[in-house]
Amino acid sequence: MIHKPHGWVILKFTNKGDVFFKIFASWRGGYSDGDSWRLSSGSNKPPV
Repeated sequence: MIHKPHGWVILKFTNKGDVFFKIFASWRGGYSDGDSWRLSSGSNKPPV
C-alpha cells in the first residue's frame, strides 16, 4: 500500500550513541472525519 500524506517529517532519536529514525506523516481531514497521522516503525538507517 502506498501512502501519500499531506505533510511529513523525519524524526531522529539518539540514545548513548545509537541513532534511530522514524517518519511522522499526517493527513488533513474533512468536515465529517478528523485529521489523522501515522508513525513508521523506524530504522537505524536514514530514509532515502
